[in-house]
Amino acid sequence: MFVAGTPIAWPGPISNWITACDTICGLDVEIVVPGPGPVTDKQGVLDVKRYFEFVFAGHSSASVAARRSKRAAICRGRDEPITPRSRGSTSQPS
Repeated sequence: MFVAGTPIAWPGPISNWITACDTICGLDVEIVVPGPGPVTDKQGVLDVKRYFEFVFAGHSSASVAARRSKRAAICRGRDEPITPRSRGSTSQPS
Protein backbone atom coordinates (compact mmCIF):
# COMPACT_ATOMS: atom_id res chain seq x y z
CA MET A 1 0.00 0.00 0.00
CA PHE A 2 1.10 3.52 -0.74
CA VAL A 3 -1.19 5.57 1.47
CA ALA A 4 -0.83 9.38 1.36
CA GLY A 5 1.30 9.23 -1.77
CA THR A 6 1.22 8.17 -5.39
CA PRO A 7 1.10 4.37 -5.60
CA ILE A 8 3.72 2.67 -7.75
CA ALA A 9 2.56 -0.35 -9.73
CA TRP A 10 5.69 -1.65 -11.43
CA PRO A 11 5.11 -5.38 -10.97
CA GLY A 12 2.05 -6.90 -12.56
CA PRO A 13 -1.13 -5.44 -13.98
CA ILE A 14 -3.10 -2.79 -12.11
CA SER A 15 -6.01 -5.22 -11.84
CA ASN A 16 -3.85 -7.31 -9.46
CA TRP A 17 -3.42 -4.27 -7.20
CA ILE A 18 -7.20 -3.74 -7.18
CA THR A 19 -7.67 -7.41 -6.23
CA ALA A 20 -5.05 -7.05 -3.48
CA CYS A 21 -6.94 -4.06 -2.05
CA ASP A 22 -10.15 -6.11 -2.04
CA THR A 23 -8.33 -8.94 -0.27
CA ILE A 24 -6.96 -6.62 2.40
CA CYS A 25 -10.39 -5.04 2.94
CA GLY A 26 -11.84 -8.54 3.36
CA LEU A 27 -9.52 -9.29 6.28
CA ASP A 28 -10.77 -9.08 9.84
CA VAL A 29 -8.47 -6.18 10.78
CA GLU A 30 -8.89 -2.57 11.79
CA ILE A 31 -5.32 -1.39 11.18
CA VAL A 32 -3.19 -1.97 8.10
CA VAL A 33 0.59 -1.59 8.33
CA PRO A 34 1.93 -1.16 4.80
CA GLY A 35 5.55 -1.70 3.84
CA PRO A 36 6.00 1.89 2.67
CA GLY A 37 3.77 4.67 3.91
CA PRO A 38 1.97 5.43 7.16
CA VAL A 39 -0.17 3.04 9.19
CA THR A 40 -3.74 3.20 7.91
CA ASP A 41 -7.15 1.56 8.10
CA LYS A 42 -9.47 0.01 5.51
CA GLN A 43 -10.51 3.48 4.35
CA GLY A 44 -6.90 4.16 3.36
CA VAL A 45 -6.86 0.90 1.41
CA LEU A 46 -10.13 1.85 -0.31
CA ASP A 47 -8.60 5.22 -1.26
CA VAL A 48 -5.67 3.43 -2.90
CA LYS A 49 -8.09 1.06 -4.66
CA ARG A 50 -10.12 4.00 -6.03
CA TYR A 51 -6.91 5.56 -7.35
CA PHE A 52 -5.97 2.35 -9.16
CA GLU A 53 -9.50 2.05 -10.59
CA PHE A 54 -9.19 5.61 -11.89
CA VAL A 55 -5.82 4.86 -13.50
CA PHE A 56 -7.09 1.56 -14.94
CA ALA A 57 -10.16 3.25 -16.46
CA GLY A 58 -8.01 5.99 -18.00
CA HIS A 59 -5.55 3.47 -19.39
CA SER A 60 -8.36 1.42 -20.91
CA SER A 61 -9.88 4.52 -22.54
CA ALA A 62 -6.50 5.63 -23.86
CA SER A 63 -5.85 2.17 -25.32
CA VAL A 64 -9.17 2.22 -27.17
CA ALA A 65 -8.48 5.73 -28.48
CA ALA A 66 -4.99 4.73 -29.63
CA ARG A 67 -6.34 1.71 -31.50
CA ARG A 68 -8.99 3.87 -33.18
CA SER A 69 -6.37 6.46 -34.19
CA LYS A 70 -4.15 3.76 -35.63
CA ARG A 71 -7.04 2.31 -37.64
CA ALA A 72 -7.95 5.78 -38.90
CA ALA A 73 -4.37 6.46 -39.94
CA ILE A 74 -4.16 3.13 -41.76
CA CYS A 75 -7.47 3.58 -43.54
CA ARG A 76 -6.93 7.27 -44.39
CA GLY A 77 -10.55 7.67 -45.29
CA ARG A 78 -10.64 4.55 -47.44
CA ASP A 79 -13.14 1.76 -46.98
CA GLU A 80 -10.32 -0.74 -46.69
CA PRO A 81 -6.87 -0.74 -45.13
CA ILE A 82 -3.88 0.25 -47.23
CA THR A 83 -2.07 -2.86 -48.38
CA PRO A 84 1.53 -3.16 -49.59
CA ARG A 85 0.17 -3.67 -53.10
CA SER A 86 -1.96 -0.52 -53.06
CA ARG A 87 0.69 1.76 -51.48
CA GLY A 88 2.81 2.24 -54.57
CA SER A 89 -0.05 2.15 -57.02
CA THR A 90 -1.21 5.43 -58.55
CA SER A 91 -3.99 3.86 -60.60
CA GLN A 92 -7.37 2.93 -59.21
CA PRO A 93 -8.38 -0.72 -59.39
CA SER A 94 -11.22 -1.39 -61.80
